[in-house]
Amino acid sequence: MKLTLTFIKMSFFAFTLSTVVVSAEKLYDSICFTGYGALQIGQLVRGYYNAPYSQVSQNHDNHLIHHQWIESLRSRLTGSFYKGWALKINLGIEFNYNFFTIFNPGPNPDNIKTLTPLTYYHDLLIHRADMEYIFCVLENRSFGLKLGYFPFKYNPQAANLGEYLFRSECYPNHLVNEFYFAEARLLGANLTGTLSGKSAGLRGDILFTSETTYPAQDFSATGLVNAGLFNKAVELGAGVQFQRLIPVDPARTTPHTLRNICSVDTMTGDTSYYSFSGIKFMGRWCFDIKKALPIGIFGEEDLKLYGEAAVLGLKNYDSLYKNLSERIPVMLGFNIPTFKLLEVAAFEIEYYSSPYFNNNRNQIYPNIDNYPPATPYIIPDQDVNGGHGVTKVTDKRLKWSVFIKKTLTTNFRIVAQVARDHSRFQDPMHRQTYYTYDGDVTIAAKDWYYLIRLMWCF
Repeated sequence: MKLTLTFIKMSFFAFTLSTVVVSAEKLYDSICFTGYGALQIGQLVRGYYNAPYSQVSQNHDNHLIHHQWIESLRSRLTGSFYKGWALKINLGIEFNYNFFTIFNPGPNPDNIKTLTPLTYYHDLLIHRADMEYIFCVLENRSFGLKLGYFPFKYNPQAANLGEYLFRSECYPNHLVNEFYFAEARLLGANLTGTLSGKSAGLRGDILFTSETTYPAQDFSATGLVNAGLFNKAVELGAGVQFQRLIPVDPARTTPHTLRNICSVDTMTGDTSYYSFSGIKFMGRWCFDIKKALPIGIFGEEDLKLYGEAAVLGLKNYDSLYKNLSERIPVMLGFNIPTFKLLEVAAFEIEYYSSPYFNNNRNQIYPNIDNYPPATPYIIPDQDVNGGHGVTKVTDKRLKWSVFIKKTLTTNFRIVAQVARDHSRFQDPMHRQTYYTYDGDVTIAAKDWYYLIRLMWCF
């Protein structure tokens, strides 16, 4: 049944795309197709699934994962249609086919009884569907507008961590990472302006976007500025986002449920609640050490030192979010020199002192009241020998990532990553749910995973 449904979806898209191409030959000056097919393999060496629930239920052992194999077939196809020099229309689609094995129960063999094996899961999604229009180009400056659903990245150096403005929520605090996609897909409008000189450059972005996570359709406004100085040896960037500035349904953006209670006055009985809306700030920098070392042995991305920090919610809330410092993730990265052997070898580390599990379950399911408004991160941890200790809050504060990329031929590319970050993986226990709502799968100091993607690109 699932294969039949997938075939119908793919056939519909093929028919639509072929119709667009035939029509586009008459309407547009040129057409360009890009994409890839890939095999992705890896292993969640150690981690947790549904860790916040294990905290609530005190059933920690049954949520521990050991050596979970991860394998998938992935593909993307994007068509770009050009009309003159000013107009470009993009249409892209992704198809992923995921294979699973049953969870390895680790030191507790009784876990195997509670898990259901699932052999595969597939998804078909839109990568982008947008229009780009350049309406002013002068000698050293240009202005453009992008409308639709499109990928957006403001930190070109970030290989995995960072990109906080669009990959986070304010309340509850929530960060997300995705392998080989250190960016976000946005629905809305992006107005861009650039100004370039001999040794410096300036870029500004104004975005008005519609949120695609619950409560969906709320409107957010974002402003970004980026400056390249000293022949781009130094880059500085800053941004502000008014997330959910215009709520479509205020009762959903600021609900009054047990899940988002901040405090209760014992004398008067007055109750305060936190809102899903908030104000974010971001600052980033990059220093290209190669500019001070005019030696030709280094690759283009070698010896770049960079960082990013953000404030996820300017407003304090009683009891839960009373310390601003606990809502500031900080990332530091360095591109290790490989002397042109690799395109990039990036090491990144993040410090984030939030005392709560990194999940937005309270936001996604606001009407289910058997879950606390925020779950503190202190759970019993189990090592590979079966001994028990306590996973301290400090274990969670540090995240790290090592990312490499190598293009072997014109069409063949390898990317790989070893990390303990904010990634979520498909849940083999449920056909249509993800770990996303339940938080990071690598939360303790011993948790980590690796992924390798073998890609044929065109």
